[in-house]
Amino acid sequence: MNEIRIPKGKFQRTVITAKTAGKVSGQVLTYLVKKPFLSKDNNIAAKKDLSEKNAETIFKSLTFLKGTALKIAQFLSMELEILPEALRKELEKSYNRVPPLNRAMVRKILKDVYEDNPESVFKCFEAKAFAAASLGQVHRAKTKEGHKIALKIQYPGIKNTIESDLKIVRTVVKPLPDYAFILPGLDEVEEKLMEETDYINEGKNLLFFKHHLKLKLIKVPALYEKYSSDVVIAMEYIKGLPLNEWIKTNPSIEEKNKIAESLFEIFIRSLYELKCIHADPNPGNFIITPDLKVGLIDFGCIKQFDPTFVDNYQKLNRTILRDKSEYFSLHNELNLFINDISEEVKNNIMHIMHKISIWYGRFYKKEWFDFKKNKDIFTEPQNLFKELSKYKKYFNSQPDFIYLDRTRYGLYRIFEKMEVKIKIRNTYEWDE
Repeated sequence: MNEIRIPKGKFQRTVITAKTAGKVSGQVLTYLVKKPFLSKDNNIAAKKDLSEKNAETIFKSLTFLKGTALKIAQFLSMELEILPEALRKELEKSYNRVPPLNRAMVRKILKDVYEDNPESVFKCFEAKAFAAASLGQVHRAKTKEGHKIALKIQYPGIKNTIESDLKIVRTVVKPLPDYAFILPGLDEVEEKLMEETDYINEGKNLLFFKHHLKLKLIKVPALYEKYSSDVVIAMEYIKGLPLNEWIKTNPSIEEKNKIAESLFEIFIRSLYELKCIHADPNPGNFIITPDLKVGLIDFGCIKQFDPTFVDNYQKLNRTILRDKSEYFSLHNELNLFINDISEEVKNNIMHIMHKISIWYGRFYKKEWFDFKKNKDIFTEPQNLFKELSKYKKYFNSQPDFIYLDRTRYGLYRIFEKMEVKIKIRNTYEWDE
Protein backbone atom coordinates (compact mmCIF):
# COMPACT_ATOMS: atom_id res chain seq x y z
CA MET A 1 0.00 0.00 0.00
CA ASN A 2 1.55 3.30 -1.10
CA GLU A 3 1.87 6.12 1.39
CA ILE A 4 0.44 9.52 0.49
CA ARG A 5 0.38 13.00 1.90
CA ILE A 6 -2.99 14.61 2.56
CA PRO A 7 -3.50 17.70 0.36
CA LYS A 8 -4.16 20.53 2.85
CA GLY A 9 -4.43 23.76 0.88
CA LYS A 10 -7.82 24.92 -0.33
CA PHE A 11 -6.40 25.70 -3.78
CA GLN A 12 -4.73 22.31 -4.09
CA ARG A 13 -7.90 20.47 -3.02
CA THR A 14 -10.06 22.58 -5.37
CA VAL A 15 -7.79 21.75 -8.31
CA ILE A 16 -8.12 18.03 -7.56
CA THR A 17 -11.90 18.41 -7.39
CA ALA A 18 -12.12 20.36 -10.65
CA LYS A 19 -10.03 17.71 -12.41
CA THR A 20 -12.28 14.96 -11.05
CA ALA A 21 -15.52 16.70 -12.06
CA GLY A 22 -14.03 17.48 -15.47
CA LYS A 23 -12.92 13.90 -16.01
CA VAL A 24 -16.36 12.54 -15.05
CA SER A 25 -18.09 15.03 -17.36
CA GLY A 26 -15.68 14.14 -20.17
CA GLN A 27 -16.37 10.44 -19.76
CA VAL A 28 -20.12 11.12 -19.87
CA LEU A 29 -19.74 13.28 -23.00
CA THR A 30 -17.69 10.59 -24.76
CA TYR A 31 -20.44 8.06 -24.06
CA LEU A 32 -23.18 10.41 -25.31
CA VAL A 33 -21.32 11.02 -28.59
CA LYS A 34 -20.99 7.27 -29.21
CA LYS A 35 -24.49 6.32 -28.00
CA PRO A 36 -26.45 6.95 -31.27
CA PHE A 37 -24.12 4.63 -33.17
CA LEU A 38 -24.20 1.72 -30.71
CA SER A 39 -26.31 -1.40 -30.90
CA LYS A 40 -28.53 -2.23 -27.93
CA ASP A 41 -26.02 -4.74 -26.51
CA ASN A 42 -23.04 -2.45 -27.11
CA ASN A 43 -24.89 0.45 -25.48
CA ILE A 44 -25.50 -1.63 -22.35
CA ALA A 45 -21.81 -2.57 -22.24
CA ALA A 46 -20.72 1.05 -22.83
CA LYS A 47 -23.04 2.34 -20.10
CA LYS A 48 -21.66 -0.25 -17.67
CA ASP A 49 -18.11 0.74 -18.62
CA LEU A 50 -18.96 4.42 -18.06
CA SER A 51 -20.41 3.68 -14.63
CA GLU A 52 -17.30 1.74 -13.61
CA LYS A 53 -14.91 4.45 -14.89
CA ASN A 54 -16.83 7.19 -13.08
CA ALA A 55 -16.91 5.08 -9.92
CA GLU A 56 -13.15 4.61 -9.96
CA THR A 57 -12.53 8.29 -10.71
CA ILE A 58 -14.78 9.54 -7.89
CA PHE A 59 -13.47 7.02 -5.36
CA LYS A 60 -9.83 7.87 -6.06
CA SER A 61 -10.55 11.57 -5.66
CA LEU A 62 -12.46 11.21 -2.39
CA THR A 63 -9.95 8.85 -0.81
CA PHE A 64 -7.00 10.99 -1.91
CA LEU A 65 -8.62 14.06 -0.35
CA LYS A 66 -9.31 12.06 2.84
CA GLY A 67 -10.98 13.86 5.76
CA THR A 68 -14.54 15.02 5.21
CA ALA A 69 -14.43 13.81 1.63
CA LEU A 70 -13.77 10.27 2.81
CA LYS A 71 -16.48 10.50 5.48
CA ILE A 72 -18.96 11.49 2.79
CA ALA A 73 -17.77 8.53 0.69
CA GLN A 74 -18.75 6.26 3.56
CA PHE A 75 -22.11 7.99 3.89
CA LEU A 76 -22.80 7.63 0.17
CA SER A 77 -21.84 3.96 0.17
CA MET A 78 -24.68 3.28 2.63
CA GLU A 79 -27.23 4.75 0.21
CA LEU A 80 -27.38 1.53 -1.78
CA GLU A 81 -30.37 2.30 -3.97
CA ILE A 82 -29.51 5.83 -5.11
CA LEU A 83 -26.02 5.05 -6.43
CA PRO A 84 -24.86 3.01 -9.41
CA GLU A 85 -23.70 -0.44 -8.33
CA ALA A 86 -20.15 0.17 -9.54
CA LEU A 87 -19.82 3.39 -7.54
CA ARG A 88 -21.27 1.80 -4.42
CA LYS A 89 -18.72 -1.03 -4.58
CA GLU A 90 -15.85 1.41 -5.02
CA LEU A 91 -17.06 3.53 -2.10
CA GLU A 92 -17.27 0.45 0.12
CA LYS A 93 -13.47 0.37 -0.03
CA SER A 94 -13.47 3.54 2.07
CA TYR A 95 -14.41 1.48 5.15
CA ASN A 96 -10.85 0.35 5.83
CA ARG A 97 -8.84 0.19 2.59
CA VAL A 98 -7.41 3.69 2.27
CA PRO A 99 -3.78 4.66 1.53
CA PRO A 100 -1.98 5.64 4.76
CA LEU A 101 -0.25 8.87 5.68
CA ASN A 102 3.46 9.32 5.19
CA ARG A 103 5.33 7.56 8.03
CA ALA A 104 7.42 10.63 8.79
CA MET A 105 4.23 12.59 9.36
CA VAL A 106 2.90 9.92 11.72
CA ARG A 107 6.11 10.06 13.77
CA LYS A 108 5.93 13.86 13.92
CA ILE A 109 2.34 13.82 15.20
CA LEU A 110 3.18 11.30 17.93
CA LYS A 111 6.38 13.10 18.92
CA ASP A 112 4.42 16.35 19.29
CA VAL A 113 1.87 14.59 21.53
CA TYR A 114 4.27 12.52 23.68
CA GLU A 115 7.36 14.75 23.45
CA ASP A 116 9.28 11.60 22.61
CA ASN A 117 9.64 9.07 19.80
CA PRO A 118 6.94 6.35 19.67
CA GLU A 119 9.62 3.66 20.03
CA SER A 120 10.54 5.15 23.41
CA VAL A 121 6.95 5.58 24.58
CA PHE A 122 5.77 2.07 23.68
CA LYS A 123 7.26 -1.38 24.06
CA CYS A 124 6.61 -1.74 20.35
CA PHE A 125 4.89 0.42 17.72
CA GLU A 126 3.92 -0.57 14.18
CA ALA A 127 4.73 2.33 11.87
CA LYS A 128 2.49 0.87 9.18
CA ALA A 129 -1.22 1.54 9.71
CA PHE A 130 -3.40 -1.58 9.81
CA ALA A 131 -6.71 0.26 9.30
CA ALA A 132 -7.98 3.62 8.13
CA ALA A 133 -10.72 5.61 9.82
CA SER A 134 -12.46 8.45 8.03
CA LEU A 135 -10.67 11.19 9.96
CA GLY A 136 -7.56 9.27 10.96
CA GLN A 137 -5.68 5.99 10.70
CA VAL A 138 -5.02 3.20 13.17
CA HIS A 139 -1.71 1.64 14.28
CA ARG A 140 -1.00 -1.32 16.54
CA ALA A 141 1.16 -0.75 19.58
CA LYS A 142 2.04 -2.44 22.86
CA THR A 143 2.43 -0.52 26.11
CA LYS A 144 5.39 -0.96 28.42
CA GLU A 145 3.02 -2.98 30.63
CA GLY A 146 2.30 -5.37 27.74
CA HIS A 147 -1.22 -4.20 26.80
CA LYS A 148 -2.05 -4.44 23.07
CA ILE A 149 -3.64 -1.21 21.92
CA ALA A 150 -5.04 0.39 18.76
CA LEU A 151 -3.71 3.91 18.33
CA LYS A 152 -5.92 6.15 16.17
CA ILE A 153 -4.07 9.17 14.81
CA GLN A 154 -6.03 12.10 13.41
CA TYR A 155 -5.12 13.43 9.98
CA PRO A 156 -3.37 16.80 10.45
CA GLY A 157 -5.31 19.94 9.56
CA ILE A 158 -8.57 18.02 9.32
CA LYS A 159 -10.70 20.59 11.16
CA ASN A 160 -9.77 23.27 8.66
CA THR A 161 -10.92 21.18 5.70
CA ILE A 162 -14.48 20.34 6.81
CA GLU A 163 -16.32 23.35 5.37
CA SER A 164 -14.33 23.43 2.12
CA ASP A 165 -14.59 19.65 1.70
CA LEU A 166 -18.38 19.74 1.88
CA LYS A 167 -18.31 22.10 -1.10
CA ILE A 168 -15.83 19.83 -2.84
CA VAL A 169 -17.93 16.72 -2.34
CA ARG A 170 -21.01 18.46 -3.75
CA THR A 171 -19.01 19.21 -6.89
CA VAL A 172 -17.65 15.67 -7.20
CA VAL A 173 -21.05 13.95 -6.87
CA LYS A 174 -23.01 16.54 -8.88
CA PRO A 175 -22.88 14.44 -12.10
CA LEU A 176 -24.75 11.61 -10.31
CA PRO A 177 -28.40 11.19 -11.37
CA ASP A 178 -29.80 11.55 -7.84
CA TYR A 179 -27.68 14.50 -6.77
CA ALA A 180 -30.75 16.42 -5.53
CA PHE A 181 -31.70 13.45 -3.36
CA ILE A 182 -28.18 13.14 -1.91
CA LEU A 183 -27.70 16.86 -1.23
CA PRO A 184 -29.82 17.15 1.97
CA GLY A 185 -27.79 14.38 3.58
CA LEU A 186 -24.57 16.26 2.91
CA ASP A 187 -25.96 19.30 4.71
CA GLU A 188 -26.49 17.34 7.94
CA VAL A 189 -22.97 16.02 8.34
CA GLU A 190 -20.94 19.12 9.31
CA GLU A 191 -21.88 19.32 13.01
CA LYS A 192 -21.08 15.66 13.67
CA LEU A 193 -17.82 15.90 11.76
CA MET A 194 -16.67 18.69 14.04
CA GLU A 195 -17.51 16.49 17.02
CA GLU A 196 -15.57 13.60 15.51
CA THR A 197 -12.38 15.66 15.33
CA ASP A 198 -12.46 16.00 19.13
CA TYR A 199 -10.73 12.85 20.38
CA ILE A 200 -11.06 13.95 24.00
CA ASN A 201 -14.83 13.89 23.54
CA GLU A 202 -14.61 10.55 21.74
CA GLY A 203 -12.77 9.12 24.75
CA LYS A 204 -15.62 10.26 27.00
CA ASN A 205 -18.13 8.63 24.65
CA LEU A 206 -16.16 5.37 24.76
CA LEU A 207 -16.12 5.40 28.57
CA PHE A 208 -19.87 6.05 28.66
CA PHE A 209 -20.61 2.95 26.57
CA LYS A 210 -17.98 0.92 28.42
CA HIS A 211 -19.67 1.64 31.76
CA HIS A 212 -23.31 1.46 30.67
CA LEU A 213 -23.68 -0.94 27.72
CA LYS A 214 -23.49 -4.27 29.54
CA LEU A 215 -24.32 -6.92 26.96
CA LYS A 216 -22.96 -10.47 26.96
CA LEU A 217 -22.02 -10.65 23.26
CA ILE A 218 -20.74 -7.08 22.94
CA LYS A 219 -17.19 -5.92 23.59
CA VAL A 220 -16.40 -2.24 24.21
CA PRO A 221 -12.64 -1.63 24.34
CA ALA A 222 -10.84 -0.10 27.31
CA LEU A 223 -9.57 3.46 26.94
CA TYR A 224 -5.90 4.22 27.68
CA GLU A 225 -6.10 7.88 28.67
CA LYS A 226 -2.36 8.06 29.37
CA TYR A 227 -1.69 7.75 25.64
CA SER A 228 -4.67 9.80 24.41
CA SER A 229 -4.94 13.46 23.46
CA ASP A 230 -7.07 15.71 21.26
CA VAL A 231 -5.50 14.19 18.11
CA VAL A 232 -4.58 10.67 19.29
CA ILE A 233 -6.83 8.14 21.00
CA ALA A 234 -5.54 4.86 22.43
CA MET A 235 -7.92 1.98 23.06
CA GLU A 236 -7.74 -1.74 23.67
CA TYR A 237 -6.95 -3.70 20.51
CA ILE A 238 -9.79 -6.08 19.66
CA LYS A 239 -8.70 -9.12 17.69
CA GLY A 240 -11.03 -9.96 14.83
CA LEU A 241 -12.27 -8.85 11.42
CA PRO A 242 -14.30 -5.78 10.41
CA LEU A 243 -17.86 -6.86 9.65
CA ASN A 244 -17.57 -6.35 5.89
CA GLU A 245 -14.41 -8.50 5.80
CA TRP A 246 -15.93 -11.12 8.11
CA ILE A 247 -18.90 -11.52 5.74
CA LYS A 248 -16.45 -12.43 2.95
CA THR A 249 -15.26 -15.45 4.97
CA ASN A 250 -18.61 -17.16 4.22
CA PRO A 251 -19.90 -17.60 7.78
CA SER A 252 -22.91 -19.86 8.29
CA ILE A 253 -26.41 -18.38 8.32
CA GLU A 254 -26.61 -19.20 12.04
CA GLU A 255 -23.45 -17.19 12.68
CA LYS A 256 -24.69 -14.27 10.60
CA ASN A 257 -28.05 -14.30 12.39
CA LYS A 258 -26.24 -14.22 15.73
CA ILE A 259 -24.12 -11.22 14.76
CA ALA A 260 -27.13 -9.37 13.33
CA GLU A 261 -29.08 -9.96 16.54
CA SER A 262 -26.18 -8.51 18.55
CA LEU A 263 -25.99 -5.43 16.32
CA PHE A 264 -29.72 -4.83 16.65
CA GLU A 265 -29.56 -5.29 20.42
CA ILE A 266 -26.81 -2.66 20.63
CA PHE A 267 -29.08 -0.20 18.85
CA ILE A 268 -32.32 -0.96 20.74
CA ARG A 269 -30.82 -1.13 24.21
CA SER A 270 -28.75 2.00 23.65
CA LEU A 271 -31.74 3.97 22.42
CA TYR A 272 -34.28 3.02 25.07
CA GLU A 273 -32.06 2.48 28.11
CA LEU A 274 -29.14 4.85 27.56
CA LYS A 275 -30.99 7.47 25.45
CA CYS A 276 -27.80 7.54 23.40
CA ILE A 277 -26.79 5.63 20.26
CA HIS A 278 -23.66 4.81 18.30
CA ALA A 279 -24.83 6.69 15.18
CA ASP A 280 -22.31 5.50 12.59
CA PRO A 281 -23.35 2.07 11.28
CA ASN A 282 -20.29 1.76 9.07
CA PRO A 283 -19.42 -1.97 8.80
CA GLY A 284 -15.79 -1.07 9.53
CA ASN A 285 -16.85 0.06 13.03
CA PHE A 286 -17.93 -3.45 14.03
CA ILE A 287 -15.18 -5.99 14.75
CA ILE A 288 -16.28 -9.64 14.77
CA THR A 289 -14.15 -11.63 17.21
CA PRO A 290 -13.24 -15.33 16.82
CA ASP A 291 -15.82 -16.21 19.52
CA LEU A 292 -18.54 -14.27 17.64
CA LYS A 293 -18.72 -11.20 19.82
CA VAL A 294 -19.19 -7.74 18.32
CA GLY A 295 -16.41 -5.30 19.13
CA LEU A 296 -17.78 -1.76 19.01
CA ILE A 297 -15.19 0.80 17.94
CA ASP A 298 -15.03 4.43 16.77
CA PHE A 299 -17.10 6.55 19.17
CA GLY A 300 -16.79 9.84 17.32
CA CYS A 301 -20.37 9.91 16.03
CA ILE A 302 -22.62 9.50 19.08
CA LYS A 303 -26.16 10.90 19.30
CA GLN A 304 -27.81 11.68 22.64
CA PHE A 305 -31.58 12.10 22.91
CA ASP A 306 -33.93 13.91 25.24
CA PRO A 307 -35.91 11.32 27.27
CA THR A 308 -39.22 12.90 26.12
CA PHE A 309 -38.28 12.37 22.48
CA VAL A 310 -37.42 8.72 23.16
CA ASP A 311 -40.73 8.20 24.98
CA ASN A 312 -42.71 9.65 22.06
CA TYR A 313 -40.70 7.68 19.54
CA GLN A 314 -41.45 4.52 21.53
CA LYS A 315 -45.18 5.31 21.48
CA LEU A 316 -44.97 5.95 17.74
CA ASN A 317 -43.54 2.49 17.13
CA ARG A 318 -46.03 0.80 19.43
CA THR A 319 -49.02 2.37 17.71
CA ILE A 320 -47.79 2.10 14.15
CA LEU A 321 -50.02 -0.93 13.49
CA ARG A 322 -52.51 -0.43 16.31
CA ASP A 323 -54.29 2.91 16.30
CA LYS A 324 -54.32 5.19 13.27
CA SER A 325 -55.63 8.26 15.11
CA GLU A 326 -53.08 8.00 17.89
CA TYR A 327 -50.34 7.53 15.31
CA PHE A 328 -51.29 10.83 13.71
CA SER A 329 -51.50 12.70 17.01
CA LEU A 330 -47.99 11.54 17.97
CA HIS A 331 -46.58 13.40 15.00
CA ASN A 332 -47.89 16.58 16.61
CA GLU A 333 -46.31 15.58 19.93
CA LEU A 334 -42.99 15.20 18.11
CA ASN A 335 -43.35 18.71 16.65
CA LEU A 336 -42.89 17.54 13.07
CA PHE A 337 -44.80 20.35 11.37
CA ILE A 338 -44.44 24.11 11.25
CA ASN A 339 -47.31 26.08 12.78
CA ASP A 340 -48.40 27.83 9.60
CA ILE A 341 -49.73 24.87 7.63
CA SER A 342 -53.16 24.39 6.08
CA GLU A 343 -55.33 21.39 6.90
CA GLU A 344 -55.27 20.37 3.25
CA VAL A 345 -51.48 20.24 3.12
CA LYS A 346 -51.31 18.52 6.47
CA ASN A 347 -53.80 15.88 5.35
CA ASN A 348 -51.81 15.29 2.17
CA ILE A 349 -48.63 14.83 4.21
CA MET A 350 -50.30 12.53 6.72
CA HIS A 351 -51.77 10.46 3.90
CA ILE A 352 -48.27 9.82 2.55
CA MET A 353 -46.86 9.20 6.03
CA HIS A 354 -49.61 6.71 6.76
CA LYS A 355 -48.59 4.75 3.65
CA ILE A 356 -45.00 4.87 4.85
CA SER A 357 -46.10 3.60 8.27
CA ILE A 358 -47.83 0.64 6.62
CA TRP A 359 -44.58 -0.17 4.81
CA TYR A 360 -42.59 0.22 8.03
CA GLY A 361 -45.01 -2.10 9.77
CA ARG A 362 -43.88 -4.95 7.52
CA PHE A 363 -40.84 -5.35 9.75
CA TYR A 364 -43.14 -6.13 12.71
CA LYS A 365 -45.92 -8.21 11.16
CA LYS A 366 -44.23 -11.52 11.90
CA GLU A 367 -42.17 -12.56 14.88
CA TRP A 368 -39.11 -13.05 12.65
CA PHE A 369 -38.23 -10.85 9.69
CA ASP A 370 -36.41 -12.54 6.82
CA PHE A 371 -34.28 -10.00 4.93
CA LYS A 372 -33.43 -12.54 2.23
CA LYS A 373 -37.09 -13.15 1.39
CA ASN A 374 -37.97 -9.45 1.48
CA LYS A 375 -35.47 -7.95 -0.93
CA ASP A 376 -38.09 -5.49 -2.17
CA ILE A 377 -38.50 -3.95 1.29
CA PHE A 378 -36.29 -0.91 0.53
CA THR A 379 -37.31 -0.27 -3.07
CA GLU A 380 -41.02 -0.26 -2.20
CA PRO A 381 -41.17 3.12 -0.38
CA GLN A 382 -38.83 5.14 -2.61
CA ASN A 383 -41.62 6.88 -4.51
CA LEU A 384 -43.38 7.65 -1.23
CA PHE A 385 -40.30 9.34 0.19
CA LYS A 386 -39.79 11.32 -3.02
CA GLU A 387 -43.43 12.41 -2.86
CA LEU A 388 -43.00 13.40 0.79
CA SER A 389 -39.88 15.42 -0.05
CA LYS A 390 -42.09 17.84 -2.04
CA TYR A 391 -43.51 19.01 1.29
CA LYS A 392 -40.18 19.40 3.12
CA LYS A 393 -40.70 23.15 3.63
CA TYR A 394 -43.59 22.33 5.99
CA PHE A 395 -41.44 20.22 8.32
CA ASN A 396 -39.53 21.47 11.33
CA SER A 397 -35.85 20.56 11.44
CA GLN A 398 -35.56 17.26 13.31
CA PRO A 399 -31.91 16.31 13.93
CA ASP A 400 -33.02 13.60 16.35
CA PHE A 401 -34.93 11.80 13.61
CA ILE A 402 -32.13 12.31 11.09
CA TYR A 403 -29.52 10.39 13.08
CA LEU A 404 -31.95 7.89 14.55
CA ASP A 405 -33.49 6.95 11.21
CA ARG A 406 -30.12 6.87 9.45
CA THR A 407 -28.66 4.55 12.07
CA ARG A 408 -31.63 2.20 11.96
CA TYR A 409 -31.74 2.28 8.18
CA GLY A 410 -27.99 1.66 7.97
CA LEU A 411 -28.28 -1.41 10.18
CA TYR A 412 -31.20 -2.75 8.15
CA ARG A 413 -29.19 -2.38 4.94
CA ILE A 414 -26.36 -4.35 6.57
CA PHE A 415 -28.87 -7.06 7.53
CA GLU A 416 -30.15 -7.09 3.96
CA LYS A 417 -26.62 -7.64 2.66
CA MET A 418 -26.10 -10.43 5.21
CA GLU A 419 -29.47 -12.01 4.23
CA VAL A 420 -30.30 -12.71 7.87
CA LYS A 421 -33.50 -13.68 9.65
CA ILE A 422 -33.90 -11.94 13.02
CA LYS A 423 -36.47 -10.51 15.41
CA ILE A 424 -37.21 -6.88 14.71
CA ARG A 425 -40.04 -7.03 17.21
CA ASN A 426 -38.72 -6.11 20.63
CA THR A 427 -40.09 -5.49 24.11
CA TYR A 428 -39.57 -1.73 23.84
CA GLU A 429 -41.61 -1.22 20.68
CA TRP A 430 -44.02 -4.12 20.41
CA ASP A 431 -47.08 -4.82 22.55
CA GLU A 432 -47.86 -8.53 22.51
